[in-house]
Amino acid sequence: MAQLPISIGLKGGYVQNQQPSSEIFPLKAGPYIELNLPVLPTFETGLMFERYKLGSRTATVYQVPILVKKRINAIAIKPFFSGGITLRRIPSFNETGGGVTIAGGATIGLLPIKIEPELRYTRWIGADYAPRSNQTEFLIGIRF
Repeated sequence: MAQLPISIGLKGGYVQNQQPSSEIFPLKAGPYIELNLPVLPTFETGLMFERYKLGSRTATVYQVPILVKKRINAIAIKPFFSGGITLRRIPSFNETGGGVTIAGGATIGLLPIKIEPELRYTRWIGADYAPRSNQTEFLIGIRF
């Protein structure tokens, strides 16, 4: 049976937080989608939700990663590397920006469900209201 080229899932995890003047709440989550064409690399995008506390203000942050993913073929566990850009919107501060993202992890296939632990790093560019210019995250995706 042929596998569909589109799969959807949920991704969430821990955001590194070590900045004393502002705070990123340590969890983020959101839906994501992958497009896996036979001769092209895999493309991933989604919508991640995160919360910041800057001084006395709390803000919801919307992030849209647009990544190209390369899997290394193996039998049960398939390592992957990905890279691309992440767009970010912070409505309460009227800020829109982005950054460069790289990631690495593995796809663990359990019948129709795929589990993907991942370490992701983003270097934010020109962010006025970001707690830091470097962000490291440990995420786990569950894809169908």
